[in-house]
Amino acid sequence: KFTDFKIFQLAMQCEVPVIAAMQGHGIGAGWSLGMFADVVLFGEESHYVSPYMNYGFTPGAGSTLMVPTRLGQDLGRESLLTGHEYVGRELGARGIAHRVLPREQVLAEAHALARRMARSTRGVLKALKRQWTASLLARVEETYAQELSMHDETFVGRAETRALIEGRFARTVVHEVRHAAAMQSVEHQAIAIETPDAAD
Repeated sequence: KFTDFKIFQLAMQCEVPVIAAMQGHGIGAGWSLGMFADVVLFGEESHYVSPYMNYGFTPGAGSTLMVPTRLGQDLGRESLLTGHEYVGRELGARGIAHRVLPREQVLAEAHALARRMARSTRGVLKALKRQWTASLLARVEETYAQELSMHDETFVGRAETRALIEGRFARTVVHEVRHAAAMQSVEHQAIAIETPDAAD
């Protein structure tokens, strides 16, 4: 169960504000983990997806609470219901409230934001954080319980869900093997072409 280790709400439980510099891809629970932060920065080129429904079961990891909360109800629910994979710049075009930057700028901007936040005293930062997160924290455990209940209905012990997951992963593995073989072929061709020049 995703609740065996209480990691997802750690950013929310931290006494001071937490910035999620999501310059890389965010997939499923990884994306949800970032959504628990107080400030989130996305990468324009990176991909973000809640793929649960594509595998035949309902979302978990607190995503049913945090994805709509952070992205907005319409876009958040669309993401969860469709399993659509968004590129960061697409999220920006959809009008999310979070900043979307070129990937190489995300971490530097997160550090700059942290330095600006740190100009305030720790007491002030803690007070503001408590005010922001109190209502959400009160809903986290209830959300987990509801998500686990849905997993009992759509995921745990369901042969059709397992078959769908295995089928999708099998297609992914075949695609990756074919891609690797094609790349290896290209590399061999390049070596063959370059070898005469090297001999000269």
